[in-house]
Amino acid sequence: MERANEQQKLIMMEGYGSKDPLKVQRVKDLYKALDLPSVFAAYEEKSYNDITDHIKQISSDVPPEIFLHILNKIYRR
Repeated sequence: MERANEQQKLIMMEGYGSKDPLKVQRVKDLYKALDLPSVFAAYEEKSYNDITDHIKQISSDVPPEIFLHILNKIYRR
């Protein structure tokens, strides 16, 4: 919503969660217009890298590979 102008926010508020195919399509079009798939991909990659760095830095009785294995299972799902 931070990226949307007032008109786009209205489209989102009216259409998000709706079962009306026209409203669903308008929300999907808005996602593409705001480039949200790319924005999320960048956020996801940064988060993954941050978490990986934290896992490698912690000292624990549990091997870091276990955490990395779990993280890799949920990354880019």
